[in-house]
This record gives sequence, structure tokens and C-alpha cells, in this order.
Amino acid sequence: MGDSALVGLVGEVVTRVRGGAEPGEVRLLFRGAYETFIAYADVPIARGEGALVASVRHNGAVDVLPWANDGVQTEE
Repeated sequence: MGDSALVGLVGEVVTRVRGGAEPGEVRLLFRGAYETFIAYADVPIARGEGALVASVRHNGAVDVLPWANDGVQTEE
């Protein structure tokens, strides 16, 4: 996929991101619909927490950072 339009989006962790090489899943509002992406982070992020997309991997997975989850997901 490699879609740079995902960078900067904030979503919700739906499957705990374990950190390092252990991925989880994040749900993002992207192009008008919710989609779930495999997500990696340097630190663990619990289910229900917010996550900011920092980069997109060549296989369509995303690298995320912990983010304050205010319940709002936006699309740029």
C-alpha cells in the first residue's frame, strides 16, 4: 500500500500493540471509512488507547506512537 496519506492520522488500538517486533492493530478513519491496519510501535500501547501514525511500511502496516485518545478520529 505505502499510502503516505495515513501519516498523521490518529486512530484507536483495537488489538494491543505489544511493542518492538510484536504488532497489534489500529483502526483508522481513512478515505471516509474505518479500516484496520497492522501496527508497530517502540513501546506497548493498550487496547482502546489512541495511536498516531508516524510512517507506513512497504507492506501496508503502520508505525504508530502513543497518542491521547479524545474519541475523535480525523481524516486530512
